[in-house]
Amino acid sequence: MNKVIILITLLLSIISVAPHAFAQQTCPSITASPSQTTICAGNCANLSATALHIGQTNTYAVASIPYNPPYAFTLGTQIFLGDDQWSDIINLPFNFCFFGNSYNQVVIGSNGLISFNTAYANGFCPWSFTASVPSNVLPLNAIYGVYHDLIPPAGGQIRYTVQGTAPCRTFVVN
Repeated sequence: MNKVIILITLLLSIISVAPHAFAQQTCPSITASPSQTTICAGNCANLSATALHIGQTNTYAVASIPYNPPYAFTLGTQIFLGDDQWSDIINLPFNFCFFGNSYNQVVIGSNGLISFNTAYANGFCPWSFTASVPSNVLPLNAIYGVYHDLIPPAGGQIRYTVQGTAPCRTFVVN
């Protein structure tokens, strides 16, 4: 019985600390089977826990993924950006770990990327047809969503929102 109590305590400790260590993680969960809401003394239950493996960001990969947007394109605050322009600084309500650094502010580029380098705010957002990511001629400290020569004033919209509740939140840019 003491081993079960120690195991449950350990699992709950990991789950209660993990969401505060890295903000961009998926929420962990614990389930008991058979479906029980109460475990009484002398009864047994199988417990299982799931947690997202969190590691430091130290690589960048480009891969094709199926089209399946998890959020509607009409959610959030619309920002108006010209061609090749960075947004104002946007404060995140959580810390985001990116390549070993923690950030709570971003800027959105009208060419389909975000950067944690707030010095870019309201400046020129470059587009290059010849440079490969990563490159020193392109914005550094950035996440290249659909990085392309987009022109939002020609009919597109850029919106951002934070979905979920603490500690399981997602910053979404459409």
